[in-house]
Amino acid sequence: MQNDNRAVYFVLIIFALFIIAGFFFVFDSIGSLRNDVKDLQVSLLYAPQDTVSPNTNGSSNASSSPNGQSGGMPVPEPAPTSTPNTDNTAAQNAISTAIIFQTKSSPALLPQTDITITIQNVARSADGTVAVNFKAYTSNATGYSAITPSTLFQLISMDGTTETANAVNGSFSSMPPKSVITGNVTFSSDPSKSSIILQVGTTDVAHFYTFDFTNKTYKETPIG
Repeated sequence: MQNDNRAVYFVLIIFALFIIAGFFFVFDSIGSLRNDVKDLQVSLLYAPQDTVSPNTNGSSNASSSPNGQSGGMPVPEPAPTSTPNTDNTAAQNAISTAIIFQTKSSPALLPQTDITITIQNVARSADGTVAVNFKAYTSNATGYSAITPSTLFQLISMDGTTETANAVNGSFSSMPPKSVITGNVTFSSDPSKSSIILQVGTTDVAHFYTFDFTNKTYKETPIG
């Protein structure tokens, strides 16, 4: 009789263990299912959506840009409109030179010093405007110096009269030492004439050069 009771107890214990294990399995499955549902909700929440615009026939069209972002196609920018160049320099006929000379700086700024002048080129536009493009070197200066370019360049006409510059471009009234200043002086000339005579330097030490714009040459010309 005791053996039968022990067998019944053993069966009940085994059955209870199966029931407990089943409960644990069911609870674990429910927990996994809840986690899967949460992951799905998060995925749906952050999933990218296309911009949908209603169509006139009741259907909807999704619009997207070529780079994958929502939005319409980019509108191309209009091409820049070019304007004609009205500057006379576009029609200049330039003659490069190797003319170099020295001059004393103006007494307006002391002490006076030797200034080296180099003429880069002499150019003439179609309307007869002549530009003498040059550089001034203040290598020997110990302080600020000045020159007056209109007294260093003049045009000589065939009858011997001189013409001073119409304009001076460049900062030559206060030149820092050990520097290079670029500028030019401009004159008016007869565009029908193929050449001009340019006086270079001061009246005390002057040199004359003939510039032929037809052949694009220049040469020193003795005058007087």
